[in-house]
Amino acid sequence: MIILNGKAARDLDFIEAARLRDEMFRLQKELEGMK
Repeated sequence: MIILNGKAARDLDFIEAARLRDEMFRLQKELEGMK
């Protein structure tokens, strides 16, 4: 089992958060387009 050091874990969290935000933004734009 690989244990990430603190920095790698933070980077991973940051990437995950950015990906989630992009996904939410894309969904919001699709919803706007439906109106």
